[in-house]
Amino acid sequence: MNKYIPHIYIIMWLLYNLQGFLIPVGGMASRTLLLLILVISLYYFVFANFRLKLPKPLKILSILVAIFTLYGLEPILFGTGDLAFKVAPFGYLKTILISLLPIYAFYVFFNQGWLSEKGIMRWTVVFVAVAIGQYYIGRQQLMERIIEAGSNREEFTNNAGYILVSVLPLLALFWRKPFFQYVLLGVCMLYVLMGFKRGAILSGALCSIWFIFNSFSAESGSYRSGGRQMFARFLLTVIIIASAVYAVQRVMMTSDYFNYRVQQTVEGDSSLRDIHYNFFWNYFISETSPLRFLFGYGANGTLTIWSNYAHNDWLEIAINNGLFVLLIYAYYWISLIRMFFKGNRRSVLIMMLGMFIIIYFIRSIFSMSYGDITIYAASALAYAMVNYESKNGVTIKK
Repeated sequence: MNKYIPHIYIIMWLLYNLQGFLIPVGGMASRTLLLLILVISLYYFVFANFRLKLPKPLKILSILVAIFTLYGLEPILFGTGDLAFKVAPFGYLKTILISLLPIYAFYVFFNQGWLSEKGIMRWTVVFVAVAIGQYYIGRQQLMERIIEAGSNREEFTNNAGYILVSVLPLLALFWRKPFFQYVLLGVCMLYVLMGFKRGAILSGALCSIWFIFNSFSAESGSYRSGGRQMFARFLLTVIIIASAVYAVQRVMMTSDYFNYRVQQTVEGDSSLRDIHYNFFWNYFISETSPLRFLFGYGANGTLTIWSNYAHNDWLEIAINNGLFVLLIYAYYWISLIRMFFKGNRRSVLIMMLGMFIIIYFIRSIFSMSYGDITIYAASALAYAMVNYESKNGVTIKK
């Protein structure tokens, strides 16, 4: 029975992710499904922490989950005050649990052998298809809002680009099938580009560079025959780079909005983020209450003092949770990055871990990352963690 649990769990998540297509958005079906998912996820969070030996990054992350949960319970139990018109009382906790708990569920699945390497590889293909579906669902929802606003725009920023980027770490598992691996990479990056989200494009581009560099490094020591495999990967790299250049040129020729986004970037337009950052940083360092400085303003505290989120994990945590939690969050990233640098450079696991860090550490600086980890990225991180110190880990050897 246990071997079916991971697949049922994944199917439930994919159904939830396809709200607006398979099930209504925010309806009874989606809420019931999410409740079941979170109950299962919470069970495996407890199982992982009390029955298994977790690596340091996940131990630290467990502390953060517990603290964020306590902060998230406060508005549910005691109300949200003047936040009532901005966010639902359960919004903060829901975001945290959806983002972080699946990491532990997948950790248990891989650790117990209920989900194999081949199993997650098969699911990765489905993940790409569902992520593309989420892209189109997001696009349709944005178009409906634009039409309601009386506009006839056909191009806009689609945040679903981040969803496609989050699948990239799993592509490392296809190192034995370079053609298929590069096709999936090309498909994901095409949709990232069409999303016009600058942060997603930057993260995806850096991931692609790291992926290609690491692939050649690993390839050089993975086959005795050497030349044929190296040439095949070199040819695929040339093709995907040429395709990327063509795609960018094509979009620049046909898309006014893309050129506008490029111009924004060149001119240093941060979409008002610099204003947000300055405000929240000055607010944090000028805090006169020791309790506020150490423990923050509570869940969604940024919305109590400003009309928007900080769009930066570090400032968001500083305001919401204070210096104490901010230091724990920093320790989490330090432990994860140290794990990366201590790993075997020829390891597929390090390739996966590197892409996860690129995506979510960069995003922590100019967006919101700890509350938006997809199950695709969660499964990749869990797989890398489980196999990191295992003799049976996926390491490319000579």
